[in-house]
Amino acid sequence: MKRQLGVLLGLLCTHLCCVRGMQVEQSPPALILQEGASSTLLCNFSTSANNVQWFRQNPGGRLINLFYIPSGTKQSGRLTSTTVSKERRSSLYISSSQTTDSAVYFCAVDALCSPGTCNCCTNPQGSAPPPAAGSSGGPGTALAPLSLTLI
Repeated sequence: MKRQLGVLLGLLCTHLCCVRGMQVEQSPPALILQEGASSTLLCNFSTSANNVQWFRQNPGGRLINLFYIPSGTKQSGRLTSTTVSKERRSSLYISSSQTTDSAVYFCAVDALCSPGTCNCCTNPQGSAPPPAAGSSGGPGTALAPLSLTLI
């Protein structure tokens, strides 16, 4: 199992690039909603992107992939995600929120590589830690957290 994970991480790393100076910002940074209310989470990024992914992490839980969206709009139940790559933004709309929506939401951006902005990963074994939330640079995907609490 450990070897399979290492191979998977190695393959993932070869498909992503290392980015210099990428910034990803989500707004608002924290949000408290009444149950039944709707809200839009925004994600802005400083570099053109191949794709944007939205994740959710329940308290004490693992990351759950909500959307993989290179561009356009996708819907799943009460969630709708829209990405406009040319404008370097994405949004996640939550309609009729429920207490089970309380979580930390992440917008992850896979940078569009161009000469001078990306390098091949130098650690194909994937042993480098993932970038810290809100960090710039690091392997492949930059991400930023947003905490949503329902009352």
